[in-house]
Amino acid sequence: MAWRLSRPLSNLADVAESISRGDWPEISSGSGTAEVNALRRAIRAREATVEDQRRRLHAVLETAVNGVLTIDESGPIESMNPAACRIFGYDLEEVLGQNVKVLMPSPYHEEHDGYIANHIETGEARISASVERSKDCARTVVGFL
Repeated sequence: MAWRLSRPLSNLADVAESISRGDWPEISSGSGTAEVNALRRAIRAREATVEDQRRRLHAVLETAVNGVLTIDESGPIESMNPAACRIFGYDLEEVLGQNVKVLMPSPYHEEHDGYIANHIETGEARISASVERSKDCARTVVGFL
């Protein structure tokens, strides 16, 4: 009796492992086939939903009038929408991968790594108002860190 339950679960685990690597294995008929195929359909439907949400978010960010940028936990800029590029006066290629502190004047520039380290250590999001500088230093932008 136990093999009737453990065999389909083992098959399901094998298929899940293959799917996590991006492979969609062929499923032969037999015990657990319906469940595995239902799982496959559910995963594909979820992937389609996630992709649709990603496209919508991208469209919103690309057309937003507010500047939006993302960084990872150590500070490098991962993305920057066109409005942020206009606000700061940089092309995306100029700042992508650069630490976000390149957009900050002193003393925030020097203190920013400490804010990030504190956030990683404590989980506390320390928000402080700052004035960022554009590439040509002629414009300033009020923002929050």
